[in-house]
Amino acid sequence: MISMDSANGHIAANCGVPVLTIWGMTHPFCGFTPFDQGIENSIMIDRNKYPYIPTSIFGNKIPKGYESAFRSVEPKEVIEKALEIGAEKARKVARTVLARVRESLGY
Repeated sequence: MISMDSANGHIAANCGVPVLTIWGMTHPFCGFTPFDQGIENSIMIDRNKYPYIPTSIFGNKIPKGYESAFRSVEPKEVIEKALEIGAEKARKVARTVLARVRESLGY
């Protein structure tokens, strides 16, 4: 699932769905990363261009000049990361299924 730092991502993660979280004025180091999702499942605004991020613990403050900060996240980056996460999940499922088949066949 692709999600902002929002309830949808947290609900999906609690259901075992891999979540790609896109962070705006917040940052995963503030402690709001969805359950059991590593930092590698996060895309953040470029902090070199926008060094005041996180702007607040809840990201509800947008400093002057930060109105277009989200434009530093390239759509291509989001798509590539989502495909990477999806492929990893598919590999894990395939390994689990193969192990169960082998077990059921006595291998």
